[in-house]
Amino acid sequence: LARTIMDINGVNKVSIKVDELDQKTASLHINIEGINLSLDKLLQFLNI
Repeated sequence: LARTIMDINGVNKVSIKVDELDQKTASLHINIEGINLSLDKLLQFLNI
């Protein structure tokens, strides 16, 4: 996932932290640093 996000023009750094909530559930914390980024641009690139 981090490599895919790094392909977005303007992204300089991606960090992902996974917190296991229980045996079946995990929470992802994704931090993205860069210039000239927008949430719409990120969501469109990731097809969300």
